[in-house]
Amino acid sequence: MKELLTKNIGLKIASVIVAILVWMIVVNISNPEIKASKQVQIEVENDDVILNAGKTYELNGNTSVMVSYSVRTRDEYKIKASDFRAYVDMKDLFDITGSVPVKVEVLNNKDLILDASANPSVVRIKVEDVIKTTKEIEYELDGQPQDGYAVGSVILSPETISISGPASQVSQIKTVRIIIDADGISEDLKGTAIPLYVDASGRTIDIDDTDVTVNHTTVDYTLITLIGKSVPVEYQVGGSPAQGYSYVGVEGSIKEVVIRGSKAELAEVSSIVVPASVLDLGGTKTNKQVEVDLAQFVPGNLKIVGDSVSTVVMKVEGQQEKHFSINSTQIAVTNGVEGLEYLIEPITIGVILNGIQSDLDALDPKEILGSVDVTGMIEEGVYPVEIIFTLPAGYAVRSYTPVTVKVTGEPIEKETEEAAGEDEVIETDEIYEREEEAGTETESETENETETDHSGEN
Repeated sequence: MKELLTKNIGLKIASVIVAILVWMIVVNISNPEIKASKQVQIEVENDDVILNAGKTYELNGNTSVMVSYSVRTRDEYKIKASDFRAYVDMKDLFDITGSVPVKVEVLNNKDLILDASANPSVVRIKVEDVIKTTKEIEYELDGQPQDGYAVGSVILSPETISISGPASQVSQIKTVRIIIDADGISEDLKGTAIPLYVDASGRTIDIDDTDVTVNHTTVDYTLITLIGKSVPVEYQVGGSPAQGYSYVGVEGSIKEVVIRGSKAELAEVSSIVVPASVLDLGGTKTNKQVEVDLAQFVPGNLKIVGDSVSTVVMKVEGQQEKHFSINSTQIAVTNGVEGLEYLIEPITIGVILNGIQSDLDALDPKEILGSVDVTGMIEEGVYPVEIIFTLPAGYAVRSYTPVTVKVTGEPIEKETEEAAGEDEVIETDEIYEREEEAGTETESETENETETDHSGEN
């Protein structure tokens, strides 16, 4: 086999070379047509028909197409992607399907290119409204000033940023904020920051990757540093809401304040407390809102830096009802007699509780406990009883399934023990009587000895 392949090897190689030369000669002489293609970016014409209507658009997934064409073999190397222009005309947009045909124009080598066409031949256009919104710029401090210093106020310029663009992109931006490095500062601070655009989940949006435009790309800030410290504000609520309603919490618009003063006074203050006498529910059936000036609750010569008026909302909700099923084993028996057995019936007891809906939904039926008093139930029989419930705070029992206690067995007699006790009392009394008699005799003997002594003296 090896000899067959290597025999006349030179002749075989020469044959292959001759075949290739012959093929090249034939191709050059015949110069047949071949199919080829180039990737071409899509251009957009007449998009003003969309933009002038207050809308915007984007090519949905396709920004380029493959242009196919025919060309002679010897000319194929001359063709470039720049010889073609692929474009869509927004006047041809079909509103129902949102699609528009792709047109191809041959710019160069027209005499060489035949049957140019685009693949895909149509593209989908996503059209949506252009909206504009204005967001207040927020700031976030990174780090804390030196001990004994506090940030009094922050001045931003500008204070707002206008954002415009496709509705789907602009609506994702929930807040605009800048980060200010305040770590270790002890004097006023000025600087410039690039705003961050944040969505509802806290992620930062890179608007350079979107069609969103803004009217400011930087924000100047001035941070005023004061000697003082930041302390929380505590709101104490007094009184009770109307019957059938429950107090569920309090919220103030100011949660902490910066106070300024001497170091000695600042060291004595850890919070600002608004007393319950100021925040009184007063039988209300709805949320109650009051304006409170926190400055009146700052002790000594301390002063609040910035706004001191807090809007305080005391929240009230109407009580709801919910049915729970508990087991009789959650009901304890008190004051039972030894020897008797007590069976609470029925085994499953329905209980209707009043409370705030969120609390009712969170309550585990196993937390509903109670007890029944069986004092005086010493004979066999069935007795109706009242359950005394023990519940977590915030709940009240409206009603429950009537229950009974079935008493069986016999009490254990305790007469022997009682009699023994009486004997002990009698024996004790006798001992006391003998001791008293002995004491009387001793006193008489002592008196006689005393009289004898006096007689001897005389």
